[in-house]
Amino acid sequence: MIPVGVIGGLAAAVFGLIDWSGIPGGTRAKSVATLHGLGMCSLFSCLVEVGCCGEPSPSDPGILAYILSFAGIAVVSVTGWLGGELVD
Repeated sequence: MIPVGVIGGLAAAVFGLIDWSGIPGGTRAKSVATLHGLGMCSLFSCLVEVGCCGEPSPSDPGILAYILSFAGIAVVSVTGWLGGELVD
């Protein structure tokens, strides 16, 4: 699933960059699109990092893994909402 996510993310980034370049500067839409793009790029880089590091160990993941998981859920929720703002 990670390779499919990477390919889909790259395809979405190309079209998102094309859309972003067409938004007039100094508008709310440009700032929302910029935040959406930065958030999705950070999530995408985490996805690529996880895909490069192989399988996690089957032991207890520890508190840091839980904190990062919840932080990822928060970031994907906010960037998804911002993407919805752009569509609307």
